[in-house]
Amino acid sequence: CYLQAKNMKVLFFVPLFVFYIVIPLMAYAYTLSPIAPQDLNITLEQVSYLFVPVFSVWWLYLSLKEYLEGEGNELLVMSGGIGAMSAVFFCATVISFLPVFLFYDNSMGETTDLFLQMTVASFLMYGVVLAAAFAFRSVAVAILAALCYAILGTSAMEEFSLIEYGSMQGSVMWFHEAMPLVVLGTVFWVYGILCSKRYR
Repeated sequence: CYLQAKNMKVLFFVPLFVFYIVIPLMAYAYTLSPIAPQDLNITLEQVSYLFVPVFSVWWLYLSLKEYLEGEGNELLVMSGGIGAMSAVFFCATVISFLPVFLFYDNSMGETTDLFLQMTVASFLMYGVVLAAAFAFRSVAVAILAALCYAILGTSAMEEFSLIEYGSMQGSVMWFHEAMPLVVLGTVFWVYGILCSKRYR
C-alpha cells in the first residue's frame, strides 16, 4: 500500500485537498448566502454528501489502475492482495476525512452521525468500484459506475430508496436506512474480491 501510494505522486493528495479545503470552504460559503443563509452543520451535511462518497474511492481508482493495467500487476495477482489493499485504503480514507468533522458543533450528535453516514456511503462506493472494475476489467467503467451510483444515491426516487445512501441524510433514524446499504456494499465487496482472485 505504501508503494502504491508513493506511485500516485501528487495525485495522492487530491482527496485530502477536497476533504480539508474544498468541503470546509464550500460549507462556510453557503452560510454567507445573502438570499438564504443556512446553519453551518446543515451546509456541511449537504457538501459532504456531494463530495465525500465520490472522492473517498480516489485512492482505490489509482490502485486498481495499476492492478488492472500496470506492468507490475502480477505481484498483486500472485499474492491475491487486492482485498487487503482495498481494506487498507478504505480505512485510510475514513481516517483522512475524520478530522473534517472534528471542528463543528456536535452538541446534538449530528456531526458524529454525519461521519458515520459518510463511512457507510464510502464503504458502499468502494464495493461498487471493486465490483465494476473486475466485472468489466476496466477502471474507466468503474469510475463511470461510481459516478452514476453517486447520482442515483442522492436522488429522491422512492423506488430506489433502499439502495440510495442519500436516504440517510437528515433522517433521525438513519441507521435503519444504513443497514441495506451495508449489506449491499458487502455483496459488492465480496463479488469484487472473488472476481479479482479469478483475474489473470
